[in-house]
Amino acid sequence: TMMVDAKIVFLDEVGAGVNRTLLYTIADAIKQLNEERGYTFVVIEHDMEFIGRICNPVICMAGEGFTRPIVICQLLRFPFKGSF
Repeated sequence: TMMVDAKIVFLDEVGAGVNRTLLYTIADAIKQLNEERGYTFVVIEHDMEFIGRICNPVICMAGEGFTRPIVICQLLRFPFKGSF
């Protein structure tokens, strides 16, 4: 089991320096762990395409707090500029 049956897994910049093929494999593994074992993932990441593949909802941090949940298409249409 993942570190004695974790319920929440934190991932920080999991895509940094990873080629797209491997990143898609990682995304599939994250989705599978979520669907089959019920793990919740908190992901800190700048790659919005990767986030769009694995996250629902997407909640972004803006300044010193969190924004409301947004859909990934809003985030891609209006890149982060400090507020949403």
